[in-house]
Amino acid sequence: MRKLWAVGILVALLSVGSFASSGFSINGQVVNTYGVPVPFAPITICPSTAVGVPCTPTATIYSDPALLNVVTAPVAADQYGNYSFFVPTGPGYIVQIQASSTVVYSYLWAAATIYSTQLLDSATLARLGVANVFTQAQTAPTFIGAFTGNLTGNVTGNVTGNVTGNCSGTAGSITTINPIVTGGTGANTAGGALTNLGAQAALGFTPENVANKNATSGYAGLSSGFLSPAQLPALSGVVQTTAGSTATSYVLGTRTYDVGTSWNGLVPAAAELLYFPVGQAITVPSGCTGSYVTAKIGATATATFTLYRNGTSFGTATFASGGAGSTQAATLTCATATTFAVNDVVEITGGGDVTLATVGVRLRGSY
Repeated sequence: MRKLWAVGILVALLSVGSFASSGFSINGQVVNTYGVPVPFAPITICPSTAVGVPCTPTATIYSDPALLNVVTAPVAADQYGNYSFFVPTGPGYIVQIQASSTVVYSYLWAAATIYSTQLLDSATLARLGVANVFTQAQTAPTFIGAFTGNLTGNVTGNVTGNVTGNCSGTAGSITTINPIVTGGTGANTAGGALTNLGAQAALGFTPENVANKNATSGYAGLSSGFLSPAQLPALSGVVQTTAGSTATSYVLGTRTYDVGTSWNGLVPAAAELLYFPVGQAITVPSGCTGSYVTAKIGATATATFTLYRNGTSFGTATFASGGAGSTQAATLTCATATTFAVNDVVEITGGGDVTLATVGVRLRGSY
């Protein structure tokens, strides 16, 4: 029994032919690249001189080897992908298998020279209006065996996408690679590499435009496996500390530490407005920038509060006279920056005005 194996990108077609008393039997199974049968795949048989996809005119095919019972074309595989029919012996036939709604694979079968003919010569391809799969000078007993023997490199990637790798060999080597699907960009290289076989057009895949790499509104590229610092968003309070050939380190910049308190009601003389051991090493800047002492009811006469670090004065908060009847902010005076270690005590004392009442404090340091 003779065998013809045809390999396509999306569908593998296993065709088996044998001579009968009056006709020639062509039967086999349509399977996908995972070996799973493709049910009800349409099959069209035409004379070798036919044109188009599907090809016309179609050949007369039969269900019996005596060629007595005509089968209406096109023939479809059964639910298991199997098909079987008979044709008269002749110069050749075009066998077309519809792999999907948009992909049809065509193969040329010639009874007299089944092992030496090429799969779809250029003239037949031009007549059919389809692109070549490959040209193969084949003399081995089975087509698939010779094809596998000539693959000495790697075939990687998705069988429904691009096939990449190297093909080499002498007898039966692959000589021409063209895209199967219209719109593909298949190409040959000096080493025989199989590149894009047209899957981008078939799958609707659009590759990234490299011009958009590291560009505004583009996509981020990698440098030695890391994002480029230029691709990181601006982060408030974050500073770059180191920059090497493989990585850039970032830490938080200046952070603030607030100590707050309030006194409700009139503030008597020498009141202890605040007494607090800080939990973070901080520095209160000169001028006490960022710190506030505010009264809900202002002072009638001048009222001064003193700021201490561990019992040593480092600044004052003074309410001017004439503030009674409304809210009033004190003027803070800190001659120099003052540094606190963890558990250093910040203390504020003062008061004694007849109207000054309900005072709130926010003392701010940074680290």
